[in-house]
Amino acid sequence: LLFQCRPRCSVGIWASAASAMRLAIVAVVSGAIRAYGASSSLFLGQKSEGPKSLPINTKALHSQIDVDRQVEKFEDKRFEANLAELGSYTSAAAARAAAAAEEATAAEQHVQQLDLTNEVTVASAKDYLNKLQSEAQDAVEASGEVAKTVSEAKTISKAASAKAEKLALKSVEKMFESKYKSLEGWRKEVLTNHWENARQAGIKAFQPYEHMMSVANERANKYKAAAVTLSGVASSLADQASKSSLTAGMKRMNGDMEGAANLDGVARGLRTHSQELKTYAKNLNSESEILSENAPTYLERGLMAAKRARYDANPGYLPPLPMNPDFAYVPPTN
Repeated sequence: LLFQCRPRCSVGIWASAASAMRLAIVAVVSGAIRAYGASSSLFLGQKSEGPKSLPINTKALHSQIDVDRQVEKFEDKRFEANLAELGSYTSAAAARAAAAAEEATAAEQHVQQLDLTNEVTVASAKDYLNKLQSEAQDAVEASGEVAKTVSEAKTISKAASAKAEKLALKSVEKMFESKYKSLEGWRKEVLTNHWENARQAGIKAFQPYEHMMSVANERANKYKAAAVTLSGVASSLADQASKSSLTAGMKRMNGDMEGAANLDGVARGLRTHSQELKTYAKNLNSESEILSENAPTYLERGLMAAKRARYDANPGYLPPLPMNPDFAYVPPTN
């Protein structure tokens, strides 16, 4: 049992085991001696009752003294043999005790080495624990910095998100604008209805000439109407002048020379004004005739301008586009 528990026993246990072994050896020797005494009693014809002292019959002993002397030599030899055997047992036990002591010494040294190793391990563990605590403190401080950085990053990210949205919108607008510009030629050649553009250009070019023709005709009519009105007024004034002259002649015949002279002056003024009105009416009539003659020329010039505009807009005289959009427009090529 001692050798089985040797790797796990301490030095104190080993010392106690050695003491117990020595006590066991003493007990074995004592038991052997008592056994030897018992055997001697058997040889003497007595029963051994243990270590108690029994009363001895001296007469019997004296009668048997010769027998005792004869047996004494045999008992001495047996006792020496037992002692020799016990000595060998004691030597073996002492050898085992010495081996156990050596094992105990080695175990004590191993325990001391283990204690030293444990101390070194504990010191290393303490250092490692201190290092871990320091790293944990650093981690806590770093987590605070990280939280602060995350908060700042969130604040910055909101502004950055708004700016990114604006930049994305501008980028998309620029992309569409550049694409629109790149398709300018395609739109002009394919998406443009040259025939319709030419028609609209002709109408637009004809409109000012049409307007001037209308203005000329309108003015000619106005001038003609004004000339007719002025001619009527001039005729009326001439009639009034004739009447004034007749009245002045009657006054002269009646001797009213002053009244006749006044009426003659009025008649002259009416005739003069009537003549001016006739001249102005004649001029208006001439202007009206000129405008009436020139009005058709506006139409001719307007038609020529419309034709020129249609040619400029559609020099190839392209026909109108088909009504089906699948055939009207050709998609742009890559």
